[in-house]
Amino acid sequence: MAKVARPSFLARIRDAQKAKVVSFGARMKESFTYKLPEKYKNTWRGRVLTYWLNLLKDYKEASLDILRDIRDKPLKASVYGGLFGSAYFCAKRNPDQVSYRHHLLEAQNDVAFTCASIQNKNAVAYLSHLEELHNQGIIRYYSFGVVSIMWFDNYSKSLGLYEARCDYLKPSYLDIAKSRIVDVGFLNKWWFLNRNMIDFDVNDEEWSDQIKTN
Repeated sequence: MAKVARPSFLARIRDAQKAKVVSFGARMKESFTYKLPEKYKNTWRGRVLTYWLNLLKDYKEASLDILRDIRDKPLKASVYGGLFGSAYFCAKRNPDQVSYRHHLLEAQNDVAFTCASIQNKNAVAYLSHLEELHNQGIIRYYSFGVVSIMWFDNYSKSLGLYEARCDYLKPSYLDIAKSRIVDVGFLNKWWFLNRNMIDFDVNDEEWSDQIKTN
């Protein structure tokens, strides 16, 4: 007697998933099936209700198409789902201008509480430059949704000069990208600031003087 081939475990799971999608689509079709009463036809209420019913129907069809694509192309759906999840994760952790100011003040406090003889001169000069930009009121913030940048303008927003108000005299996007970016914020970190604060309590000149003495 010939043996009947039994479907594998993965095949049974795949068939169950397809059945769930089909049953879900049938339930959605039954839920959104609605016939407009005769008394509302050719009235403004009927037209408004018809508009919203058609809109709901379009969303229903789009949802069913998405479910069909997930069922037929699971690898593609996983890739898109991963990209969407990563973008959402980065957007939720995209730092703002208040965060930059907070991190800058923390860095300044760290340097201020460090003995002057062991302060890193490059870190001190970097922080002084940032504070000067902030005092002049020319530091700007721009968010791309998942990443943010800090850049500096030519003039403060409070100035009423023609050069400060004319849009044609403002820095171009290419100019900002080339030489005006102060910092880049990503995943709740300001990367230029963190990089310049590495070894902020190590004075290279102090070590060089000891090497010369030896």
